[in-house]
Amino acid sequence: GLMTLALPLRIQCVHFVGDRHWAMQRFVNLLQLGLTPSLKLRFRSHFGTPLEARYSLIPFGIPVSLLPLKEDGQEITTTFHQEWLEKRRAQEACSVENLVVISTTTDQSQDESESNGKEKS
Repeated sequence: GLMTLALPLRIQCVHFVGDRHWAMQRFVNLLQLGLTPSLKLRFRSHFGTPLEARYSLIPFGIPVSLLPLKEDGQEITTTFHQEWLEKRRAQEACSVENLVVISTTTDQSQDESESNGKEKS
């Protein structure tokens, strides 16, 4: 249904970042139990201070400057998230317009084929 339209076509990798508290590590272990085998291979967890966690993401090509949590672990910025939302809204608006055109065209084609079929009878 509509839920599958909202999901990405392919998940490249999932990175979970948290502190070293035992409860957080337990939570991640429980979380991994519910993952599909292919997603388990793409799941990475990173534990440590906010600064350590940021540096652990760099080898994976994740630009830490785009993360919402700053180096001090206190300040949160949503600037890049807001920009991403605007881009998604624009893309989805185009997709919805295209779906309406495709649907209308399909309905007209079906009407024509039905009327052609009736004429032959």
